[in-house]
Amino acid sequence: MQCILQRAAVFKIAYFVKKKREVVTKYNI
Repeated sequence: MQCILQRAAVFKIAYFVKKKREVVTKYNI
């Protein structure tokens, strides 16, 4: 159970990082 939760957390963090990077690239900050 904990393994699934950990994987979900990692996936969420990776998604946020990717989203943040996309915004930064778009606005050239």
